[in-house]
Parts: sequence; C-alpha cells; structure tokens
Amino acid sequence: MAVSDVTFADPLGIIATVSFSPLRDGGYGRVWNQAAFVDGENQAGKDIIRARAIGSKYTWSIGGRVTAARLSDLDELIAKQDSELSDGTPYLIRFTDEVRKVFPFPAPHPKLIVSGSVVKGSGATEGYARFNVKVTTGDSHGEYVGPAPEGDLHIVDLTVQEIL
Repeated sequence: MAVSDVTFADPLGIIATVSFSPLRDGGYGRVWNQAAFVDGENQAGKDIIRARAIGSKYTWSIGGRVTAARLSDLDELIAKQDSELSDGTPYLIRFTDEVRKVFPFPAPHPKLIVSGSVVKGSGATEGYARFNVKVTTGDSHGEYVGPAPEGDLHIVDLTVQEIL
C-alpha cells in the first residue's frame, strides 16, 4: 500500500492482498451517494422521499493494469464476496483508498483512518480510509494487455460500492 494506490484485501487474511495504482486518465472515480433524496411532491404538497434498499455511501470506478497473478488473487476475492463468514455475516472485501482523502469529520473519524491522516485545527480529521465493499467487474476486466518486465499484464475494470 502506498499513496495513490487502491488495495483490496480478504477480511480473513487468507487470500493475498492486491494493491495497484489506477490508470491516470479515467482509471479512478469516486462519487458520494445519498442514502435518501427528495423525489418530488405529492398532491398535498409534501415531499416524496426515496431511498435505496442497500445502504451505501461511496461508489468508485477503478481501472488499471495488473499481472496475471494479481488478477487471479483479485478475481478470487470477488468470487468469494457472495459467501458468508463462519459467524453468518456477509463476506465483504476490505478496500483501502489512498488516492483521495475522505471528507473531514470530528475526531474520532467514523472510517478507519490509515496512514496519511491529518488533524486539522478545527479538531476534524481527514485522511485515507478503509471501507467494506462489494465489487462488480466490467466488460473489459481480465483482458490481456501485453507483456511487461513483471509479467503479462491484464486490465482491471471494477465498480466498487461501499456497504454499510
């Protein structure tokens, strides 16, 4: 893990952790999703509130290139995410975003802050954070790019959604 990397990790520590830097042009995007929003008014002039069934706050689009070995580990993590842990809780991939810092919050920050966090004069903390996520693959995920000194490279094309 390093600043400007994204990291996908197994919560049990059995599958190898996969870190890489997203492509510079269009390989990283993060949006904040509102859990509920006003979707118009009813006939009485009251707001109609809509909300998603699954609570999520952030969604990322991640694109990059990794070796075949790293792609295999990443695909193993993605395949396992539909299972449950031994205590019956859902298996959620641990995702660390060291590309962009999260919004400042009063200490203690509600996310697990990792290296790079800063305490501002206002008492708020900001920094890079770790999230529980579900991952889906895009159409070009796994396509062969070509040889490189570290091994054959393949495309990573992911949509990552934080799960609360």
